Amino acid sequence: MRMMAGSSAIAQAEATRTGRAACPLSPNPASGSPATDKWAEKGDSGKMTQRPPSPSFARDIMPMFRPDDIACMRPMGVRLNNPDWMTDPGGDPEHPDHANARRVFAVLQKGSMPPDQPWSNAWLALYDDWMANGFAP
Repeated sequence: MRMMAGSSAIAQAEATRTGRAACPLSPNPASGSPATDKWAEKGDSGKMTQRPPSPSFARDIMPMFRPDDIACMRPMGVRLNNPDWMTDPGGDPEHPDHANARRVFAVLQKGSMPPDQPWSNAWLALYDDWMANGFAP
């Protein structure tokens, strides 16, 4: 396998930026490829540990909405339990993409939804992580 021209310069720049030597056989760390994203740093045991998967709507986000939350928002056209609606990439005047999910997040952040018990910072962080990682269904 041949290295592309300039790839060693990229690896050297990355090593300088991070303070770690780059592995010559690994892909460019800045590429965000699954090969570099799958493995975390060495833990206390000195062994490489696998990172948890990026959040998905069905597995991580939808279960945080209670049946009452879903029923309350349905008459307003907000479909909290619909992965297609929540991951729709369409935008609006306020949000260039994924407007449905971003509007829901804005209301959750304000603490006005759900009205009886705002989401914890940990739940908001998980939702934000889901958005930052591409709105996986």
